[in-house]
Amino acid sequence: MFWKNKTKPKLFKIPDNRRNSFRVVPHPDHPAVITLLGKNFQATDISSGGISFRNPAAEPDSQFKVEIQLPTCRSKLFTELKILKKKEDGLCHCIFVDPDPDFEDEIHYYVLERQKEEIREEKKIV
Repeated sequence: MFWKNKTKPKLFKIPDNRRNSFRVVPHPDHPAVITLLGKNFQATDISSGGISFRNPAAEPDSQFKVEIQLPTCRSKLFTELKILKKKEDGLCHCIFVDPDPDFEDEIHYYVLERQKEEIREEKKIV
């Protein structure tokens, strides 16, 4: 009977294509920095599923261990990235590979805080 169904519906669904998650652009004064093979790159956008940055030397389907420094996080975050595609201008679109729950929490927190900042900035303009 319907009242005996003990399973709760899921509140959120992780997209099949994780790069379709909601993306935010880091504030220019407070960038998100990716350290890849000893070189620093500024993120052009970030979401719960992945990140984009410019690196003309990177190749699609490459996978790297990286450090990410977010303005909202006191310590560096560590994960693996897989480059899904690279545009002619060197913009790499990446997904996070098997991120741990703490990493995901920090990314979600950052995305939420950036959304709040963007809303506040829009309200100032109006």
